[in-house]
Amino acid sequence: MRGKHIIYSKNIFVTFVEGVMPVYRVCAIKEGMEGEDLFPTYGFMYFLEDMFLSLKMWNKGYKSIVIPTVCGEHFRQTTIRKYKKNVCLNYYIYKNIIALLKMTNCRRIMKILKYLVFIRRAVLSRLNKETRKEIILGIFNGIKLGRKLRRTYGVIDLWKAPIYKVEIGKVIKQIIPRIP
Repeated sequence: MRGKHIIYSKNIFVTFVEGVMPVYRVCAIKEGMEGEDLFPTYGFMYFLEDMFLSLKMWNKGYKSIVIPTVCGEHFRQTTIRKYKKNVCLNYYIYKNIIALLKMTNCRRIMKILKYLVFIRRAVLSRLNKETRKEIILGIFNGIKLGRKLRRTYGVIDLWKAPIYKVEIGKVIKQIIPRIP
């Protein structure tokens, strides 16, 4: 990240770790994935694989923690921007969100509302035709992928991962200076 960094003074448990610079115990990954491939060829691509893995680890009794040590700089989406014209980013974003949602024990009404919000965005927005098509395909393929992953890996219980309350004022104070 460029600019100011959000610095914490102590280790904190988090719901999921981003794939920026994670460190995993190999034995935890093997146990958590129950002998399945870590990321099967039909699984997540480009987005949310880190969230999937973290939630899966919480479901197996492992914890995700952030150790507040700056040891590198991450230039978010640098590689993918290089191939943006060849990769349908909207497709993968929506597909993966829907697939992960389909795998969880989130209430059915919440899932339906999310689908409707995404469909509304694709149909009623001023996005170009190609982008709207990517979103619609992402939604439908996300539902298929979610079903397949749920059969392979089981349901991800969201209640096993912590959801931490954060004071919105503190978050805003940390984010605002970073906005260009």
